[in-house]
Amino acid sequence: MNYKEQKIQLMLLNGVKIQLTKTNLFSFLNSCQTIGIEPDNFEKMMHIVKDHIIDGTNDHSSPFELKQSILFVRTLKIFLNNLKG
Repeated sequence: MNYKEQKIQLMLLNGVKIQLTKTNLFSFLNSCQTIGIEPDNFEKMMHIVKDHIIDGTNDHSSPFELKQSILFVRTLKIFLNNLKG
């Protein structure tokens, strides 16, 4: 028997269609956990990314914190690119 994963298709306001699968979501969440970011910390991580990358503030951060921020943005980019239908 062939397994076909169910896809959730959404249409954005601009007409772009995206597809979300459980595999994409699990992969994203597992990748985040691998770099030490839990789903409960996503909002905090977005603020850290904004402070580090956009505002150029928070100069007292460790190299690990900066690396973690960049890895989170990269993981999010991969996840969002996988949503394209």
